[in-house]
Amino acid sequence: MLGDEQLEKTMEQGSGEYPQLPPRPSDTDLVAQYSRDLGGVKQAIEQSLHQVHDSLANRVMGLSDDLKTLTSFVQQNQGRGNQGNSDNRLLMILAHYKIPTTGIQSSSPEKQLEQTLNELWIKINALTAEKDGMLREKGHCQEKIAELEKHCRELDANRRRLQEQTTKLREIIIKAANNDNEPLDTVIINTFSGLRGLIQKIVHKYYPKDYLMDPMKIEKGGNKLFEKQKAFFRGEFFHMSEDIRRFRVRAKIFQLLQDRIFNEPCFGLSPEMEDSLAEFEDKLKSCNRGSPAEIAEWRRRTVECAAWLNGRSSRPELAANHIYDFMQPLTPLPRDAPKGHLPPDSTYDSSLTLLCNDALKLQLLLRRCKADYRFESYKDGTVINATVGSEITEQAFDGPFDAKVQQRVIAFTISGALVKYDSASGERYVLEKSHVVSRA
Repeated sequence: MLGDEQLEKTMEQGSGEYPQLPPRPSDTDLVAQYSRDLGGVKQAIEQSLHQVHDSLANRVMGLSDDLKTLTSFVQQNQGRGNQGNSDNRLLMILAHYKIPTTGIQSSSPEKQLEQTLNELWIKINALTAEKDGMLREKGHCQEKIAELEKHCRELDANRRRLQEQTTKLREIIIKAANNDNEPLDTVIINTFSGLRGLIQKIVHKYYPKDYLMDPMKIEKGGNKLFEKQKAFFRGEFFHMSEDIRRFRVRAKIFQLLQDRIFNEPCFGLSPEMEDSLAEFEDKLKSCNRGSPAEIAEWRRRTVECAAWLNGRSSRPELAANHIYDFMQPLTPLPRDAPKGHLPPDSTYDSSLTLLCNDALKLQLLLRRCKADYRFESYKDGTVINATVGSEITEQAFDGPFDAKVQQRVIAFTISGALVKYDSASGERYVLEKSHVVSRA
């Protein structure tokens, strides 16, 4: 998360300049660290499991031999008046299991032999039960070995995929650096990160923990957002923790930006010209004559040329008004404000407008590229396995906290992942991970 001072400076500047992000570890360092961690895990697992396996195998083998000797002795002496001579092996076993041997080594009465045989049967039953328990334990260990080996294979596959992705990304960045007309991925990533930080700043500044809510604004006559608002501001929204509720608001603002800007064919021009160009682009895609690469090149050059006109797009203002209207029930009210009175907050309006202006700048930046950039999210309820975990960053956990967590799932997405699809190969690269809140 970005600091308040950095984000405040961004909001005051309002010219698309973003605070400097902390240096990111290089891809090579990440791969090397990942490989070292994986090697250490695999070595520790193999050593531990081999020790357990060898110990169990030796104990089971020894118990089996002892059991055979004791069983043979009991069967040979059952019902006899005396037990005869016992060999050294038997005496060692009896001594090991602390069974009296006085009556065996000398001529003992029949009662002594019967008592000794009963003790032997008790020991035999105990050894049999212990042997069965060890065999079950061995089976559990084998299942655990299989499970850990599967996990190691997944980690190894992720490591190889990360190495391949790092190599290809490096090639793409080098190619982009040699093309003055192609924005660098680092510029796109920093712009996207700055936009995320600005959403966070707006939510934390204008929706403080002690804000008041006015659910009646959902029911305003003629409100076209009524059904969508009713679905979002349902009863449980007001019973969430303060932190989770803020994450929900951030997620909704990002979704509204997607609906109004990121999912639209923007050119940065007036509505009349932009609508015509968008219709033309749509027809190019549906005529089945030009290749996707040719259409992408037309779009890229058209967006570049449109910037020469210094046109003024109405999208940011419309998007800001849409966000303001949707969030009306959460518009902050000062504690000392008279009932029903909401003083205008010019900084709140200007902050939303700045946010939407920066979102449009990012969208135009992406449309100036030959590659296809998208914001992608996993569905709510998706299990967080190794693959999913490599493409998300968990910002918070929404419980339950009183239960033993077997596996986590995605509760909801705060902001989608920034994903790049190479124009030539179609390869997919996750440039920025998705931010999510998880739950058990």
